Amino acid sequence: MRTVRGVYKEGAIHLLEPIDLPEHQEVTVIIPDSPAEEHPALRYAGC
Repeated sequence: MRTVRGVYKEGAIHLLEPIDLPEHQEVTVIIPDSPAEEHPALRYAGC
């Protein structure tokens, strides 16, 4: 599993970086209650 950031605009989520997935690949989107940069777990990301 990996995390990819995106923005919601005009009724769709637009990813902020390219991803390598086949066309029509189903994905699951988890929307945090608070903005990602404020999530406490991210303090330890990349350790």
